Amino acid sequence: MSAVLFVCTANCARSAFAAAVLAKHELPGIEVMSAGTLARTDRPADLQSLRVATDLGFDLESHRSTKLRVSHMRADLILCMTNEHVRHSVGLFPGAWKRTFTLVDFVTRSQRFGSRGSLGFDLWATTLHDTRALAEVESDGGPNDIADPVDFGPKMHREIFEKIRTLVDFAGRTL
Repeated sequence: MSAVLFVCTANCARSAFAAAVLAKHELPGIEVMSAGTLARTDRPADLQSLRVATDLGFDLESHRSTKLRVSHMRADLILCMTNEHVRHSVGLFPGAWKRTFTLVDFVTRSQRFGSRGSLGFDLWATTLHDTRALAEVESDGGPNDIADPVDFGPKMHREIFEKIRTLVDFAGRTL
C-alpha cells in the first residue's frame, strides 16, 4: 500500500479538504492521510471549512485533526500547502526531501513530466524532484503557497477550496 500525505498548519481546513478530495478518487492501493505542523490533535474541521466543503460536495464532518509526526513522513508522497510546511516536514525527516512538494509545485512538475503510469512512487518522485533546489522553498507567500482560508471570509474560503480541488483532482489523475 502506498500513502499520500497532505500537510498544512492546523489540519482543520486545507489539508483535510485536500485529503477528502483525493479520497473521492478511490485510488486502489493508495492510502490518503492529512496532518498539521501545529495541529491540536482531535480537533474538528473549521466550521467555515465544513460549510464550504459540504457546498462543494465533500464531507469533513468526521475529520479530526492530527499533528504531523515522524511516522507520517514515511508516506510515499507528501504534498504541503506552503513552502513553510515543506521546510517543517523536511526538517522533521530530512530523508523525505525527494518526495515532499507543495501541492502547486507537484502539479506544475506533473504537468511537465506526465503521470506516474507504471512507475513506482519512488522513481516517479525522484523524476519530479531532479531539478529542485532547497532554495526554492526558502521564501513564503509566493506562487507555490496556498493561503490559509481560515484567515479570510466565506468568498475567499470558497476560492481557496476550489483551487485546492482543481489541483488535487489533477494530482489524482496523475497518480
